[in-house]
Amino acid sequence: MRRAAVIAILVIFLPLGAEASTKEDVEKANLLYNGAKYAEAAKIYQSAVQDKSLGTIANFNLGDARYRQGAYSKAIDAFNSAIASGGEKIASSADYNIGNSNFRMGAAKATAGYIKKAQEAFETALKF
Repeated sequence: MRRAAVIAILVIFLPLGAEASTKEDVEKANLLYNGAKYAEAAKIYQSAVQDKSLGTIANFNLGDARYRQGAYSKAIDAFNSAIASGGEKIASSADYNIGNSNFRMGAAKATAGYIKKAQEAFETALKF
């Protein structure tokens, strides 16, 4: 009977501990991001996106970290995931960042001589 009570308590409090841990992880990732350690922050944000309560902000922050790394296509994916996870409050910011990511991709393609692809990226950027 005592063992069953202990198991029941663990089952009740285990999810709370996991959520608190994820919030702490996001806070740690925020500190890393603010310290310009974008790759390390991105790894933590990536694992935090699994938490439904933090998925929107974790995806948004993951997009920011990837943008800072120059991984614009991956940043766009993360911003879209933030919107898709119900991030109505950050949709306009995510759209803006998607536009900036497309602009940066267009600039890189123009520099590399891929004018047609650069033009497409710039046109997409303007839509956002």
